[in-house]
Amino acid sequence: MPRNLKLVLCEAFRPECEKIVNDKQWKDVNLFFVPQNCCYPHLAATAREELEQWKLKDDEDVVVVGCDKGRLDQILEINGHCFKNLIQCHHVVAPSSFIDSLIGQGAYIVTPGWLSDWPRFFKQWGLDQPTAKKMFHESIKKLVLVDTLADPISEEQLIDLGGFLEIPIETFSVGLEYLDLFLSQIVSEWQNTKKMQQIEALVADRDRKIADYSMALDMLTNLSKIRDEEAVIIEIIDLFTMLFSADEVTFLPIINDSLQTRGDHSITKGEVNFLQHWVETDSETYRISSSGNGFYLKLVHMDQILGVISIQDLKLPEYKTQYINLSLSIVHLCGLAISNARLFQKINEMAIMDGLTALYNRRHFYNLAEKEFIRSQRYQHPLSIMMMDIDYFKQVNDSYGHGVGDQVLMKIGHLCKTAIRRGDIVGRYGGEEFIFLLPETGLTNAKNFAERIVKMISETSIINTYDSFRVTVSAGVASMETDYSTLEELIRQSDEALFEAKRSGRNRAVSYFDPSYKN
Repeated sequence: MPRNLKLVLCEAFRPECEKIVNDKQWKDVNLFFVPQNCCYPHLAATAREELEQWKLKDDEDVVVVGCDKGRLDQILEINGHCFKNLIQCHHVVAPSSFIDSLIGQGAYIVTPGWLSDWPRFFKQWGLDQPTAKKMFHESIKKLVLVDTLADPISEEQLIDLGGFLEIPIETFSVGLEYLDLFLSQIVSEWQNTKKMQQIEALVADRDRKIADYSMALDMLTNLSKIRDEEAVIIEIIDLFTMLFSADEVTFLPIINDSLQTRGDHSITKGEVNFLQHWVETDSETYRISSSGNGFYLKLVHMDQILGVISIQDLKLPEYKTQYINLSLSIVHLCGLAISNARLFQKINEMAIMDGLTALYNRRHFYNLAEKEFIRSQRYQHPLSIMMMDIDYFKQVNDSYGHGVGDQVLMKIGHLCKTAIRRGDIVGRYGGEEFIFLLPETGLTNAKNFAERIVKMISETSIINTYDSFRVTVSAGVASMETDYSTLEELIRQSDEALFEAKRSGRNRAVSYFDPSYKN
């Protein structure tokens, strides 16, 4: 049986809450309002009589919002309900920092719901006008209406109350936005909890038929902890294979709006085209395969289709409907896991990559280079460093603008990546400087590499909107021909060689150990 949410709030916020719930069309949310006098000890019996008319149903979950947890617990007598405890009930309509600031200014805060019945409250409290004035003047500097705009006459009622107490008044119009966000968060948390409960119920039902379901729950939990997309995909494939006893489970990611094969399965081109058409034209989340002994499932997160998973050759096809229902219950978790892995990868790349050239940034280059330096020291293997700088780069920026200067940096960054071998490391050192680490490379080969890349760049045209031009670079090379105690020392010598290359005419490569340099 579908469960509903019983949302218990203060009567003072009835109009606002009812409007939000109606506008949101939360069909599975029922509102229940606690009388405004429920938190006053001498009126607890009255509140209890009203609350006793409401009984907790088996098909309802309860969230109570209030600012007196102990007394509401006693009055409501609900086992296992969720309580959103508030320091001030006004915190549902405006940020706590705003409310606390007003209180710090000596304000007595009121809302439209409370104002609409203030004379009755004063009567219940046994306060006539002189007594009320004396009590309020002792601790209150002003009356502040936090106006949700739910009652058009609230400001008139505030004027009446201010005149009654002879206290200054002030109004802040906050509307329903904060209360809307507050309630939406509660409902969203409950809906997510309900979805998880549905998943657990389905898994428990299937546990009678598949002994491995308990492992499936562990795998679903593990998905949220995996930060590598390929590892997430492998985990998802293993999960679906185990849950549905399928002989063939494959995943096709969507990259640039196109389904891609991963090379780890025998899916045909015709099937890929069929699935591509389905993704583009059909809003259904799943589709039964033509053989009738399997189905396809879209992995979606935040309305973005991340890929399609194909579950074929079911060993227990009679449970296909149950399998599909279970898949639909967990597919969003799978989509979330893939999306989180991609986000983690993107954040990780941002931490280690230079955003303009797509090369390693200086810090990450040092981290990688330090490991190679230590390895080279330990095993007495050759290692070289090359520093490279764009010649007259300031003139490029001055002549063409910084946008074209960025284009030059990106082009040279691309050329650097295409020039290196697997295992070489290149990074942007700063400004127009680049740095290379060449493992297993002695001075002669490093110098040859430097000359090749200097020549390649000098022969490459930079094309912009108006014309094309060329730039040159200078390079300095240093190699572990002698013992070095630190990586920094090797980099310093390559930087000195770079300086010599610039001093001696630019557009060239110089080795720290070149005879001409030493002379």
